[in-house]
Amino acid sequence: MKHKGYLCESCGKLTAKYEARTFLEGKNLLLCAKCLTEIKSLLETQISKDYYNHSYQAKNSY
Repeated sequence: MKHKGYLCESCGKLTAKYEARTFLEGKNLLLCAKCLTEIKSLLETQISKDYYNHSYQAKNSY
């Protein structure tokens, strides 16, 4: 199977169509649509957990 362009740096199987910047490492990753949506979903879940934990701690600190 021939690929035009670069492969996804996450799965290595599909052609990369998106470029995402990592916050902690400060580097760019080439991702396919599937991996981009998976990473986005994981980040949104983590952000909501962090928000919930922060809200819970703020309520109990008074």
